[in-house]
Amino acid sequence: MSTSAHQLARNGPRQPLIARKHTDYGELEIPYYDEELGVAQGRPHKDVVFFIGDALRRIADLAGLGFLADNPIWYRSGDKQKAFYSDLALAQTEDLDSVTADHIMLACEVVTTTHAAKMKKDTVKQLKLNEDHNVPEFLLFYPDMDDAKVFEWFVLVNGSYTMMQPIKGRYVSRAIPGLVLEQLPRSEWRRSRKCRIFFKNVPMLASEDEHHARLDAEDGKRRAQGQTEIAYNRASKERDEREKERRRADEAEQRADEAEQRAEKEYRARLALEQRLAELEGKA
Repeated sequence: MSTSAHQLARNGPRQPLIARKHTDYGELEIPYYDEELGVAQGRPHKDVVFFIGDALRRIADLAGLGFLADNPIWYRSGDKQKAFYSDLALAQTEDLDSVTADHIMLACEVVTTTHAAKMKKDTVKQLKLNEDHNVPEFLLFYPDMDDAKVFEWFVLVNGSYTMMQPIKGRYVSRAIPGLVLEQLPRSEWRRSRKCRIFFKNVPMLASEDEHHARLDAEDGKRRAQGQTEIAYNRASKERDEREKERRRADEAEQRADEAEQRAEKEYRARLALEQRLAELEGKA
């Protein structure tokens, strides 16, 4: 969709958004943590965000779009301009320091079905927020392997979202020409992989082997970190025990030295007493 078409799709009166600089939280910002609800995202959510995000990042590079992953985006909330976060988004700008909803072509949320408030925020609040700001497309991913849903793709039609319908089994973006999603059969589902993503007929997701190698590497890294921490704690405990044993040995040696000194002192005192008694008996 061209810039002019993008703007024409935006219906309804509202105050214009101002492309102000977003606050830079630096290291204080925690990716994939919901500040509003105070919940961290679970592992399925994180896996899908990284996996799908990798594909969208590549598409953004090829299409000359901006890629957002939990970046702040300006929206209108009542009479105030407020920053909200999408899990993933593609924007018609590469200046992400001041991005607004007017720049967003596709907003994506990875639905946390294990947390009712977070699920409602993703599927109701975020959907309505983007619809009210006439974001052309809104995509919901469902990462849970027990969930029959894979994704729901909404397209803006006359100011309201309508569920996209597949064309020959594929879902074709209107806002981003060349972007296509295909739902995998359930028998082919793998952890965080329930669909295929294409851009101009080129697969954008990593190969199955590459994908699982990456996930296994992440698991291995976490296990190695855990083992390292266990080994460090064990070594620290052993050092503490050795230090306690050394202190006990030092204290025992000190007590022995003190006892020897007392014995020596008592021996000398007895000798002095015996000598004095002998002198007194001699005078007598």
